[in-house]
Amino acid sequence: RVMQGSGLSGPVPSGISYLKNLTDLRISDLKGPDSPFPQLINLMVLETLVLRSCNLIGTVPEYLGNITNLRSLDLSYNKLSGQIPNTLGVLENINILYLTGNLFTGPLPNWIARPDYTDLSYNNLSIQNPEQLTCQQGTVNLFSSSSKRSNLGMVSCLGNNGCPKHSYSLHINCGGKLITSSKSLTYDDDSNEVGPASFHQSESNWALSNTGHFFDSSLVDYYTWSNKTNISMENAELYTDARVSPLSLTYYGFCLGNGNYTVNLHFAEIMFTDDQTYNSLGRRIFDIYIQGRLVLKDFNIAKEAGGVGKAIIKKFTAIVTNNNLEIRLHWAGKGTT
Repeated sequence: RVMQGSGLSGPVPSGISYLKNLTDLRISDLKGPDSPFPQLINLMVLETLVLRSCNLIGTVPEYLGNITNLRSLDLSYNKLSGQIPNTLGVLENINILYLTGNLFTGPLPNWIARPDYTDLSYNNLSIQNPEQLTCQQGTVNLFSSSSKRSNLGMVSCLGNNGCPKHSYSLHINCGGKLITSSKSLTYDDDSNEVGPASFHQSESNWALSNTGHFFDSSLVDYYTWSNKTNISMENAELYTDARVSPLSLTYYGFCLGNGNYTVNLHFAEIMFTDDQTYNSLGRRIFDIYIQGRLVLKDFNIAKEAGGVGKAIIKKFTAIVTNNNLEIRLHWAGKGTT
């Protein structure tokens, strides 16, 4: 059963526990009030369980560790709290574990790197020495996973490395190579391979975190996209390549001077076409957050730009107070990501 981005209101109905032969349950982006974790104790043959953005509160039930066939567990963007249950560590078949964007506390379980992909970003883990962590430990994304900050105000996993100087500008060619624009601005290279549950730190003063999994795609390189058609606009190199994320893509600038900044975000729809082919059926719709604040909801690139392959620049104002700037693009259940 797949009910992702359906616009339905919660909570998850208790009657779903009668579907004892269910192997794949995916529900996301429910509207309505907060609710406790649904009763799923009878669903013992589940292989995939996604309850993302379902307004869940409380703790994760211990019985999930008894669903021995479970391979994928995604509980991202709820308000789940307490410690990560150690019973999840006995799931020998699990290879995807996403607990992003919750309120989990406590230490990192010693089994947490066992799945192929684990994402704990945006939590409140009370790690004893968070500055000794790296934002990516093996297969585990730990970006902003601790409630603490470094002495410099950065996310703790970036450590307390001093800033040799503060910058007052930041230019990134998201998903593409280093280029110089027609206005002589140099855009940093961002062509490194970054897949699901991944963190990457650049050689300069920015990093990125990618969260989510394309469950129904076997393409390993689906997390970047290159334009396959001719595009004609100023600085076309900025729009030739792009990063693709099934859930959340964050760019994090640090060692910035404090003050007011103008944020220019460049977009063009290069994944989908406007002809009568299969490639014309998709549409990308997502939310934009800057410094944790929602600045644009349900942004549709093609609609805003007046068609595919056309550039549009969205301009915002941001205030930097702790020498860092965070920009997050978040899929909220609409469109095709």
